[in-house]
Amino acid sequence: MKNQLSELALQVQQEFIARHYTLSCAESCSGGLLSSLFTEHSGASDYFKAGLITYSNFAKSKFLDLSPELILKEDAVSHVVAKLMAEKCKSICQTDVAISITGIAGPKGDEQTNDVGLVYIGLSYKAIAEVERFHFEGDREAIRVQSCHAALNVILKNIRDY
Repeated sequence: MKNQLSELALQVQQEFIARHYTLSCAESCSGGLLSSLFTEHSGASDYFKAGLITYSNFAKSKFLDLSPELILKEDAVSHVVAKLMAEKCKSICQTDVAISITGIAGPKGDEQTNDVGLVYIGLSYKAIAEVERFHFEGDREAIRVQSCHAALNVILKNIRDY
């Protein structure tokens, strides 16, 4: 699976460099795995500008300027928070595109009764912000890997029409 992720990240790089687009990401449950996929290929600095690991609610508030009240009201693992994470990341990092991942990697769910494997992926580009909801199976690492795989596919699917 690691080779497949690396190949998808390389496809993202090629698409972004060919179009002269820049990318940033805000990660929660993936804990920096997505950013590491972007930076493992030479030339990443030509398009990848920043990766924010906003794992805690504190970090989402501090680095993405999400209000603590909104996070509590909507839940950190939600459509609303994923959308705002992508939008704020794009704005703060001044990139053409931003991707966000927030979810429950396990092994336990959260106090809001979100199940392990629930993941929201947000994408902000142009004046558009989209969110896709996923439910992945497996252990913590499998969920993190599947989240990154889905995020890379979300980017590729949308960037080709951008």
